[in-house]
Amino acid sequence: MGIKISVCGKGGSGKSTLVSLLAIAAQAWELKTLVVDLDESNSGLFRMLGFNKPPIPLMALAGGREGINEKMKGGNQ
Repeated sequence: MGIKISVCGKGGSGKSTLVSLLAIAAQAWELKTLVVDLDESNSGLFRMLGFNKPPIPLMALAGGREGINEKMKGGNQ
């Protein structure tokens, strides 16, 4: 059984700090952990988690905005 946690709030409210602390604690407890950062305006969470370079954005993995729009159009026909 898994736990899913969503963190949201105003800019500067500490969301990234909270998420990084939760992720580090979960790892310390040897829990499988996945962090998904959907904040396009502040992409610094990867640094707080100890990574040197940012991950590939989810939008790019899905084919970008144009690719997603095409997939959505194709699904409605």
